Amino acid sequence: MLRQIAIWIDDRLHLSKLFDSTAGHTVPANAGSWFYVFGSGTLTCFILQIVTGICLAFVYVPSADEAFTSLEYLNYDQPLGWYLRALHFWGSNFMVSIMAIHMTQVFLFGAFKYPRELTWISGCVLLLLTLGMAFTGQIMRFDQDAYWGLGIGAAIMGRMPFIGPNVVHLLLGGPIIAGETLSRFFTLHVFVIPGLLIALISLHLRLVLAKGINEYPVPGQEVKRESYAEEYEALLKKEGVPFYPKAIDKDLVFSSLVMLGILACAAYFGPKGPRGIPNPTYIDTVRAAFYFPHGRKKSPAPAGRCFGCDICVSHIGKLDSSGDLRSVVAAHGGLERHSHAGAICARACAAGIAGRARAAGKAVPELSQPGR
Repeated sequence: MLRQIAIWIDDRLHLSKLFDSTAGHTVPANAGSWFYVFGSGTLTCFILQIVTGICLAFVYVPSADEAFTSLEYLNYDQPLGWYLRALHFWGSNFMVSIMAIHMTQVFLFGAFKYPRELTWISGCVLLLLTLGMAFTGQIMRFDQDAYWGLGIGAAIMGRMPFIGPNVVHLLLGGPIIAGETLSRFFTLHVFVIPGLLIALISLHLRLVLAKGINEYPVPGQEVKRESYAEEYEALLKKEGVPFYPKAIDKDLVFSSLVMLGILACAAYFGPKGPRGIPNPTYIDTVRAAFYFPHGRKKSPAPAGRCFGCDICVSHIGKLDSSGDLRSVVAAHGGLERHSHAGAICARACAAGIAGRARAAGKAVPELSQPGR
């Protein structure tokens, strides 16, 4: 009975033909190597990201007032909410890492050359989109790391010639980091970039099926553009095997190990953040000793210190020793006049310096409103 139903469906949808042209397509016998498993591993991570991201969207609130609170609810109130967040976080790390290894292997094997140039180009764009997903996902936490990381990113964008100010305004949804900023990054993270990823992954897989998997490279063997297509077809007829079930075994093993690694890291290390409310007057970020030489022996930064630009870093010593808050304000005045990026940093630093002064019991210096 079930067999008859399956045959009836296949007669109308031609699923067996679709299977033969996709999972059952012919590949070179030596393509069943451990060097060829990283693409499948990356796709496994992407599927996990879609599933965990949909589950997180049921609880996450993309609002400046509620984003931080909704993540704390997942961490402490929702059963296994912390584990769901950890799976999404570590899945992202694994996806970026495995994709980088995959592209390195493709480059070293020469698989970016004729006739697979478009496959390589689509893979490079996929890497950029994946990095974009990782960055926009960090902003979703809307904590201290997200706030100051976005501030640095906006400062970098602001230094683009001619269009810098417009790009920053488009990125932030206004002159400062606020609720509009989170809405824009939520749209990018949930709708725009995933849609582009799915479209490009479909194109990438179509190119793999159309142009085939690159055969294992042989040192000294010359590849001629004029005769390569005929030689590749002859190789498939002579030594080719169906991807399923002959060459998929190592891909399944590696993808399983990747899943186990993500599950283990999520269980042992847990999720990242949220760390501190996104308030410019309260700074609770981890400082890298090699980048902030004046603060190597000090623990978390006091409230009000800004790490958004080189001028702030150069004045950390003065802030620590003499409490000279006005020197930073004056320095930012020059930076504000120099570039739009300086105005953005100055705007954030102004609030931070005021908070530092209040915490130290000092008079709040007169702070200008940059960019107004």
